[in-house]
Amino acid sequence: MNVFRAVILGSLLLCYVGLGVEAAAGKKPQELILGKWKTELKENFGDKDISSTVTMEFLKEGKMSMVIKVGEPFNNEISAEGTYKLIDDATLETTLVLPDRKEGTAKRLKIEILTNEKLTLASEEKSKLKRLEFSRAK
Repeated sequence: MNVFRAVILGSLLLCYVGLGVEAAAGKKPQELILGKWKTELKENFGDKDISSTVTMEFLKEGKMSMVIKVGEPFNNEISAEGTYKLIDDATLETTLVLPDRKEGTAKRLKIEILTNEKLTLASEEKSKLKRLEFSRAK
């Protein structure tokens, strides 16, 4: 289970880097990012396809949380708390701490798209660009 947890969390955390922001008219990225964002993922783990839901919430005070709900056959939920900072309009820096850890992992992510309804974060992982596309959670 620890290997699976590391694979899922690692691929999510590595999906944080920076490319540019397509911002909604009249709103700054600092305002647009606030609130809950959600995405659905499908990962191949051995001979099984694993579905998971990732929800991130960004608060005004620079605090954030992330919840990953992993489907069959694991049926598990992983939570992390931490902080975020917008370095500039296209770069997000996050530090997330897992419940069983004392220190967090800092990552810089590129913000490709940030509108009222869409957030796309990207990172480079082993020379391969990875993207996570979030929708505003209702």
